[in-house]
Amino acid sequence: NNAYNIIIIIIIIMEDGISPQEYLDGSDSSTNTLSTPPPTPPPTPPPQILLRFCHAENTPLEATGLSLNSFARGAVGMSTLFLGPALLVLAKDAASASVVQMSNREEGNDENDDEGRVYGMRPTSLLTNIGIFSNLFSILLLPLFGAIVDHTPHRKAVGQFSAILLSLIKGLEVFVSRSTWFLVAVLQVVNFVLYNAHLCAVYAYTAEVSKIFY
Repeated sequence: NNAYNIIIIIIIIMEDGISPQEYLDGSDSSTNTLSTPPPTPPPTPPPQILLRFCHAENTPLEATGLSLNSFARGAVGMSTLFLGPALLVLAKDAASASVVQMSNREEGNDENDDEGRVYGMRPTSLLTNIGIFSNLFSILLLPLFGAIVDHTPHRKAVGQFSAILLSLIKGLEVFVSRSTWFLVAVLQVVNFVLYNAHLCAVYAYTAEVSKIFY
């Protein structure tokens, strides 16, 4: 009877897929398998199109930075193109509404001056004067920015802070009006100087772009 019982137990164990040692130990491999939590799936990688857009394959990181920076510099240039005609119109309106035109005609300074003057200048000369002062201050300050970029470890800081200030100036340009146009015109001089300082820092990274990576 004992041998018969042992044979029956072995047959039952084999049908359940349990080894004799596991049966004697009181453990069940199927139960353990069910109780074990499934493995955590690996994180989903970002889409390849984003990686290709943000960083081209087998290219220096500086090349990607220069490419993205060109988008922002293009926006700065386009905003200046749209702002220039608006400043001319506002300056002309301010000159025609002032009494400077009448005083100049009475003194006989320029009888053919029909444009009037505002802040001592003709309104049509506004953009020319902005360009003159912008280039003048750039000539004076760019050697300083160039020395900082080339001979100090603050090259990246020059690029960062000039970009931040440019963004702030572009935000203030939204408030251009008849009462703020002259302040916005002055900010254009600062904008041009900061833009050139930013270019000093940006173009300093072109040396790294020439490196070839395989």
